[in-house]
Amino acid sequence: MKRTRRTPGGTLSSWLTRIAADGHGEQLDPRLIAVATDVVDTLHERPAGVHGAVYRFGNTLGADGWPGTQVFRWLFLLGDLLGRPQRVRLGQYPAQAALAQGWADGYVRGAHAGLCLDPTTGLVTALVLRLRLREAYGVDGAASIRPADAYTVVLVDVELRRLPPLEAGLLMLCVAD
Repeated sequence: MKRTRRTPGGTLSSWLTRIAADGHGEQLDPRLIAVATDVVDTLHERPAGVHGAVYRFGNTLGADGWPGTQVFRWLFLLGDLLGRPQRVRLGQYPAQAALAQGWADGYVRGAHAGLCLDPTTGLVTALVLRLRLREAYGVDGAASIRPADAYTVVLVDVELRRLPPLEAGLLMLCVAD
């Protein structure tokens, strides 16, 4: 069976549809769309620059608070849409390492900027806590479910200042997972 060659626009559209279906649940963030576009355009037009593109993808999404495992899964979803040469380039260790380093740099930068991001939503922690409590008491109160029976708040504080940057990034990736 012969595969038809996808255009960059078709690849991007299919990939964004898969990302949205992978639990995002809302309209995709413009920053996510921009870095996804960068990855697809780079793979199609400048394949040698893929390491920089996946670094930027990881960095942007890490800074926005997305969990590292989800970012890696999204890149895996793209691989299914590519031809063999592009898929191989994307799956090689240097590209995966660039994604991990980009995510770690972005995530740690976001945390050290005093933002302390919720790894699922990317919202500021105090805001997330207020929002989640409001949602829990508002929605579940209407459904006759006690929030204490349905939810648990877990706070994780990790000391990163004394660790080298790569170790700190890897530790944050493990904690976010």
